[in-house]
Amino acid sequence: MYSDYKPFRNSLRKQNLYAGLACVWKHMSRLGDAQKNSVRLQDLAQYPADWELELLAREIILNCAGSVVPSDGTKLSFDFGQSVNHIRRISEAVSEKTIHSPEDAFNSMHPLIHQQISWQDDASLERILRYAKIMQHGSLAKIVEPALGISIADLYKLGLAVGGAISKDPKILSSNYNQTPGITLGADQAFFKLVSADIASLRKEARNTKPFDQHWAFTYNPLRGKPLVYNASEPDKLFGISEKLLIWRITDGLYYDIYRLLGFSAAWGEAFDCYIGDVLKAALPSSIFRIRKPQPYKMAKGKIHHGTDWLISDTTGHVFVECKTKRLTLDAKLSSENSCLEKDIKTLAQCFVQNYKNINDAFNGLSDDAFQANGLPVFCVVVTLENWRLDLPKLKDKLDSLINQGVSLEKMPPSIIKDYPYMLLSTQQFERHFQDVARHGIFDSFMPDKNISRGSYQPLFPDALAELMPDIAKAAGLDQFKTYKSR
Repeated sequence: MYSDYKPFRNSLRKQNLYAGLACVWKHMSRLGDAQKNSVRLQDLAQYPADWELELLAREIILNCAGSVVPSDGTKLSFDFGQSVNHIRRISEAVSEKTIHSPEDAFNSMHPLIHQQISWQDDASLERILRYAKIMQHGSLAKIVEPALGISIADLYKLGLAVGGAISKDPKILSSNYNQTPGITLGADQAFFKLVSADIASLRKEARNTKPFDQHWAFTYNPLRGKPLVYNASEPDKLFGISEKLLIWRITDGLYYDIYRLLGFSAAWGEAFDCYIGDVLKAALPSSIFRIRKPQPYKMAKGKIHHGTDWLISDTTGHVFVECKTKRLTLDAKLSSENSCLEKDIKTLAQCFVQNYKNINDAFNGLSDDAFQANGLPVFCVVVTLENWRLDLPKLKDKLDSLINQGVSLEKMPPSIIKDYPYMLLSTQQFERHFQDVARHGIFDSFMPDKNISRGSYQPLFPDALAELMPDIAKAAGLDQFKTYKSR
């Protein structure tokens, strides 16, 4: 693998760092450029893909010499086409050395899915609103805000301001943001400490985390942690690689700053549970659907069982929803056959087994809600905060097998899985799927063999930005905070 990489490294060492990063920024997709991105995906021979650009940015930082922000008037060049071709050449070489059968080809798709699809299906503004609502949940905010040194409102005010700026020009001055309307004193410093780093530290981290094997293109990119870079001698002059990288950093990327904090796990789960309840109430008309939060109940020997997180009913069926913040680990994304992925899928399978126990208890009259199915179909749903992307048939089969094993170990009837079909949804999928449920009802939306029309989807919380930033909303006009569209 190193012999395939060496010509790429040598070519980059002859080129300028700023010119390379500027080329990457120029070609990166921006927020709202759905049509442009669609055109690019149809002609990858002419247009590099975003995941290739993210990888190229890492290699430029690792190998190119020069300043992040050069002096005005400096004429610099970068052989962008050659660099993209090097990335593709290395990928082809990896395939030649590692794919020897159809099974190998299917196995190679798992890391590709995680590398590529998030660039295509992520709705950035929906993501910001989702995490803003979750992070502002009372018990969680009390843990998170002191740890980050910035309020959630200030974090997203600055995130939107800086993201908007780097979508137009990658070069910004951090000192320009200390007067951002409505932020508290020092919030800008805490924000840039969170999202930026000097080029030398990023280069060191990239060198320490990059293997020269088949996982070369899929390992952690330090730009996910620090999407803004600067020279140590000029920390005020920042270069922003991509608006989307910045948004990912201040949404799901926050988890890695706070997950070890005392009390975080319980508060994180509670906040997510409440958010899913808000989604259901926003998506489903109350006159047609009944949304319940089942109460904990006593089992044998006085043990308390919390039951399902949410129970939704209409005249066509019932849905038991279990909320889980567990995410697929980085190592599990690198291959469709490794112990980390096996462990994570086992954990996910237990979430479904837990919800099947909830359904079984409800049918056996053990819960305090006196659940009555009334002959209507019942469905089992697990919603995860982030998308696990278990799209390969072999991974779906593995999950199905582990759920069956878990049901058997819990001495539930094996038919429970067929009788009450299950579905795995990410939060983004959940937000949209339940808008389809509002249109078609529970039965048609959850039966595996039903084919229904889907979309279009509307923002469920159109006032969320105005509520998060009332001072800016008042100055700008509330309508500006309500007009974004789901993509």
